[in-house]
Amino acid sequence: MPFCPKCGVEYPPGITRCPDCGCELVDTLPGKEESIDFDSEPIMLCKTGDMLSVEFLEEALKSEGIPCLIQSRHGSLKGLLPIEHGEKTIMVYVPQTAFEKAKLIAERILPDYSEPDDENE
Repeated sequence: MPFCPKCGVEYPPGITRCPDCGCELVDTLPGKEESIDFDSEPIMLCKTGDMLSVEFLEEALKSEGIPCLIQSRHGSLKGLLPIEHGEKTIMVYVPQTAFEKAKLIAERILPDYSEPDDENE
């Protein structure tokens, strides 16, 4: 999938320019791995509309050695204001083998934490 070299955001295939900054997208980011090395199938940990809490969650998961993937339904996390819209558009994925441990961390950090009912909501 293409990335913005300036913002670092990943976009779906077919997009060639970053909608946030206008840069041409690249296949990989310099100095970054192309994908996160999950030891098992990724599973959705949660959906939220609170980007600040997601950043805290990401740091807490990393400190426990749990890789995570953060995606938005809108493609870009930069400039996203889901709280104003009341939408839970930010999705956090973790390895299936680390789900229970990640869930405990998410319950402490995310004020609106609940397990997702359906990944395709």
